[in-house]
Amino acid sequence: MAKKLGSTVDSVTSVGEIYANMTETVDTILAKGQPTVELANASGLDVGTAADIVQGVVNQYKELEGQEGYIVSSLEKVSAAMKMNFGDGINYMSQALQKSGAVAEEAGMKYETFIATAGKISEITRQSGDMTGNAMKTIIARIGRVTDGDEEALSASEVSDIAKAYKSVGINVYNANGEFQDIEVTMGSLAEKWDALTDAERSYIAEKSAGTRQKNTFMVWMNEYKEISKLAEEAANADGFKDEVQDKWEKSLTARINTLKATGQQIWSNVLGGDEANATIEVLTQVLELLNLITEQAGLIPTIFAGITMTGLTKSGGRIKMLILNMVYATEAFNGNMYELS
Repeated sequence: MAKKLGSTVDSVTSVGEIYANMTETVDTILAKGQPTVELANASGLDVGTAADIVQGVVNQYKELEGQEGYIVSSLEKVSAAMKMNFGDGINYMSQALQKSGAVAEEAGMKYETFIATAGKISEITRQSGDMTGNAMKTIIARIGRVTDGDEEALSASEVSDIAKAYKSVGINVYNANGEFQDIEVTMGSLAEKWDALTDAERSYIAEKSAGTRQKNTFMVWMNEYKEISKLAEEAANADGFKDEVQDKWEKSLTARINTLKATGQQIWSNVLGGDEANATIEVLTQVLELLNLITEQAGLIPTIFAGITMTGLTKSGGRIKMLILNMVYATEAFNGNMYELS
């Protein structure tokens, strides 16, 4: 998998260890592991963090269990549209999800709407994902009348004031059963009227919906609602987008270096046994360190020399293995530990 994804063997091994447990099969580990490695590649995050992000989504939106590829595609689609560092965008959405995902899901907010909202608010305000998540939690809890235990319960008069604020612009926050309706319905209804409201009406509704501290975040949310809806729709149709991102990654220098490393590790495993491979790698490492030292001291000449040497080795073909084996033999002889090498 490492060569295929342009990743390192260590990264692939780590992600396998993260997902491996009594309930997982090889197939399910691979199904979860590949999108996770691809997310790590694209975002620059380590595989442990990438795995936490993917699993964090599943923890909040359990219907996405087994859809790790889609989760990565949707996160990358939204982050690609954010005017900020790609990896930061992924991180901010994840942080916001950890803070308010449970409240959002309970209030009827879809996963795609959540990441689009969190992404756009973070992009506009430049605040951290944690701050965005806390602000969204407050707003959703007030309008959706839900709590995860961290929010103080609203008084009956406060709930009544919120309902009155929306009623003043022709919006009913309750459903047919007299309960608070899904937050997407309420926010969507408000968004349809938002541009036609006066500044005073917007300020009044924003303060009742979000409180004084989170009023600015609510204003950003409503001002950007059309863009958020468009982005949420793109996220919902993003399945496969991660493959486009991965294709670009595989053309990068870092990916090609990782592929070279992974191929080299496979060669050592195929050509030599464990002890011999370790000894050979140790010798070659010392040789390369010496060449690097000479290059740093003398500049271009050793670089040219190294190029000529590598060209000669490449043309020598079958002599390379014999050269390596002789180097191992000499090193082991020096240490007084002789190996029988074929």
